[in-house]
Amino acid sequence: MEYKLSFQDLQVVTLKWSLFMWDYYKTCKSPLSGNQSYVLSCYYFLPQITIREICANLEISKQQMTKILAVLEKQGMIRRRYGEGEDKRELAVEVTDAGRAYVEEEYRKTTAFLNENLHRLPEEEQKILWQAVQIMLK
Repeated sequence: MEYKLSFQDLQVVTLKWSLFMWDYYKTCKSPLSGNQSYVLSCYYFLPQITIREICANLEISKQQMTKILAVLEKQGMIRRRYGEGEDKRELAVEVTDAGRAYVEEEYRKTTAFLNENLHRLPEEEQKILWQAVQIMLK
């Protein structure tokens, strides 16, 4: 059997996921905005990601990204280093110990919330969700 997804299917899944996570996000007392947290997480999980890639994913300008990086740097979450090779303008972003601790704590809290609330789904759907995640992680 050939399975097909429509863009609408993916939008509905994304919306339902957002609604599921809304309870968690309402209780967060994060010092970072959503975009700041996303950027920090990108550099934590994908250290080689480029500013261009993050800007494209967030649909923000390089100027907006510069402001986000400035806030993260001021809060001690990242360090910015400019190129030492041929292109002195090349920017490298490094997550600091404080940034790693923040992402790891948010990861721990989010994982706990998910695991505490998975019981909302019938057992068979929990199994299907787990299998889908495993496939997407490949």
